[in-house]
Amino acid sequence: MSSMPLKSSFCYSVALATVATATLAPVASAATFNFSYTSSLGTITATVDGTLQPDNNTVFVSSISNTTFNGSPAPALPFVGSFAGVISSGSVTGQAVLSLDGSGLDFAACDNTACSSSGFGFSPPNVVGQQFQIQNVARNTEYKTLLPCSSPSKIKKN
Repeated sequence: MSSMPLKSSFCYSVALATVATATLAPVASAATFNFSYTSSLGTITATVDGTLQPDNNTVFVSSISNTTFNGSPAPALPFVGSFAGVISSGSVTGQAVLSLDGSGLDFAACDNTACSSSGFGFSPPNVVGQQFQIQNVARNTEYKTLLPCSSPSKIKKN
């Protein structure tokens, strides 16, 4: 019977354990989602690109496109970040987060880094008094209205 020196045996075991852990660990995956939110003023829809996290509920948003409000195309909103980041810093910063079940929303989508003209966003709880804001999103119409978040948004994976 051949025996492996203790040091070699230990290194081999650690290497196998590392490979097993790496292959069994949950992996985040990039995906595209359809987003819609309906309030008393209407419906926002958009295509969301992001990374579904290992909990299979949280999405780290990388971009929002094809945005419409009540069926009308909205301006391009290339700047995406944390709504809490917009409130605290005055510009689009931080990780934009959505959840498939609507329980965790913290994002802003804007036409500029200051979020000063067109955009929309959802605030996490306890950041601002209302949880949803829409500004100038449909064809130069000024809404600048805070809307209550009465029901979760709908997010579906494409």
